[in-house]
Amino acid sequence: MQEVKLFINGQFVPSSEGKTFESTNPANGEVVAKCHLPSFSDIDRAVSAASDAFESEEWKSFTKEKRSELLIKISELILERKRELIDLEIKDSGSTLRKAKADIHNSASYFKVLGKSLMHFPFEVVDERATRIDFSKNSRVYSPVGVCAQVIPWNFPLVMASWKIGPVIATGCTSILKTAQETPVTAMILAEILDQAGLPKGVINIITGSAKEGEYLLGQKNISKVAFTGSTNVGRTIMKNAASTLKNLSLELGGKSANIITNNADLDVAVDGSLYAFLYHSGQACDSGTRLLIQEGIYDEFMQRFLKRIQDIPIGLPEEKTTALGPVINEKQFQTISNCIETTKKE
Repeated sequence: MQEVKLFINGQFVPSSEGKTFESTNPANGEVVAKCHLPSFSDIDRAVSAASDAFESEEWKSFTKEKRSELLIKISELILERKRELIDLEIKDSGSTLRKAKADIHNSASYFKVLGKSLMHFPFEVVDERATRIDFSKNSRVYSPVGVCAQVIPWNFPLVMASWKIGPVIATGCTSILKTAQETPVTAMILAEILDQAGLPKGVINIITGSAKEGEYLLGQKNISKVAFTGSTNVGRTIMKNAASTLKNLSLELGGKSANIITNNADLDVAVDGSLYAFLYHSGQACDSGTRLLIQEGIYDEFMQRFLKRIQDIPIGLPEEKTTALGPVINEKQFQTISNCIETTKKE
């Protein structure tokens, strides 16, 4: 069983109040990890560490060349530990083997691409349209925004952590990342990789916790930027609270995406595409095509093919190679889905 501690100022530390919780396997309920729940003072220390690191000469001395090398090194280390990461992603999030492999590959690829792209990013650009010869020279200069607070959901744990942490390193910012309480394991493996790659202490701090810990983190005055991926309702609250201190915001919120099939569609493609659109990761993705709208001219034929095809989808344990549809994240989510089905039948 894994032990997930808090990664603060380059060290893995237990909760100062000794509070822990268990992360369980969605497929069978087995305990995957004992996880440390941060106290508010732990969160304060993480924010202080990120603030100190942002002002430190060590981090400021990391040129874009050095940051690029660091990002590429992180990519390499992820691939070195891919078997371990795939196994833990399956156990902790219920991802199928196919999805877990793709997620680890995509995370490594993201850091590599970001590292290479960084070398070509113009951090200072002369604005030709605003410049007048012998009168003025005007430039656009891109500089680090400061300390970032980042909150990620449970559906793509390592990918989301990579998407949030990569740009922080690339731009010379610092961060406190809060993982979802349901899926904290692989982000802490990423913390080990960051440390091994040579990231200065305090640049990236990783904690876990519930909405309470997330709300406390996002309310800290030293935070200059908030990046949140999650529900629309929580996003509204974050936007409202950020207004008082004019924090920069990046919000990626939930969707209810329409998948529209018209009369001239290739039905073979449309049926398989529709199945993929809402069954991928058991429908637990913000861009899932969860509303299927079919034009009347093809409705009957489409549904006949669709119902026949769906019988062929292999359901099973997520670690098995043939499984295409695994579990949902927890009992609460399962009950929510079951209630939606029953409500639909009644209506």
